[in-house]
Amino acid sequence: MVAASGIMLTWWQSVGSCCHGGSQWDHVVMVAVSGIMLASGTCYRAEHLKQLSETFRKHNIIVLSDEIYSRLNYDGNHVSIAKYYPEGTILSTGISKWASAGGWRLGYSIFPDALSDLRDSVKSGASHTYTCAAAPVQYAAITLFEWTEETQEYVLHERRILKAVGQYSH
Repeated sequence: MVAASGIMLTWWQSVGSCCHGGSQWDHVVMVAVSGIMLASGTCYRAEHLKQLSETFRKHNIIVLSDEIYSRLNYDGNHVSIAKYYPEGTILSTGISKWASAGGWRLGYSIFPDALSDLRDSVKSGASHTYTCAAAPVQYAAITLFEWTEETQEYVLHERRILKAVGQYSH
């Protein structure tokens, strides 16, 4: 693990081994990036993400961006590295944090088209590891993903609470 500006980066070698020959992603490195740090609420600034994305692109590095807390950024201004490096970023998130649905265990990853071979390999492995979330949880998630005014107000309220707790305890 390597610390960069207080944000932890974890390195994995040979992620490209699951991809078929001839892919631009053969023999690549993967970096996991945490999008927001609780309890401080700090996150990468856009200029840092731009610089990181240039380096990742130059070296064909796949980014696994952990954005489970992204909607809880205190100021509501979270920016994903996928904005600057969409072709090499796997976005990983879920509803347990931003929707206060702890225990519901509904997480998901968004893969770019360029990483479809890796996505298929992950799906294959995942199908032997766990099952899907319960149907009521899936239906509740659909409502959350519609991002209604009520859901937005709820998340805004969460941000206010977390910011107050973070300022008090940090």
